[in-house]
Amino acid sequence: DYDPAAGRQYFEKEHTQIPDNLRALRELDRLCPRRGRLLEIGSCLGIFLDRIRRDGWDATGLEPDPGPATYARREYQLPIVDGTLPNPKFRDGEFDAVIMLHVIEHMPDPGENLREIRRIIKPGGVLVIETPRFDSLMFGILGRRERSIQNWHGHIYFFTLATLRRLVEKHKFEV
Repeated sequence: DYDPAAGRQYFEKEHTQIPDNLRALRELDRLCPRRGRLLEIGSCLGIFLDRIRRDGWDATGLEPDPGPATYARREYQLPIVDGTLPNPKFRDGEFDAVIMLHVIEHMPDPGENLREIRRIIKPGGVLVIETPRFDSLMFGILGRRERSIQNWHGHIYFFTLATLRRLVEKHKFEV
């Protein structure tokens, strides 16, 4: 069983990110006003996924850490799939939208993951990605002191707007 007191950093991090996540959800709702099936990659404790579901989405989470996944199922009765991409549990074209916020920079092979997302998302579906930008004004001013560098917590890749755009376009997503 997962105890949020034992993993307080997850709990606090998810709650502090809600305002940013809600901006992403508003953009997603603008692009997909009819809602539909949604996959959140890296759903962690399910706090944001529960909010997505309350917004009218048929929401599923994908979480590699079994503790937070169990917590999300127990506390919010969310359908959480254990694991990572690629994932044979997902059917071709199963989702209208996929959202991953502060996840792509942790993936060992973002290209492989985007290929899998291309497979499981419906034609015309929407993919929302949020990641730290290393061509931002803050990074330009602070350099190595910028918080995404200081608190990198397993970041494998560091994207600029141009490198992320090239990556998603290479995998047949329109930016």
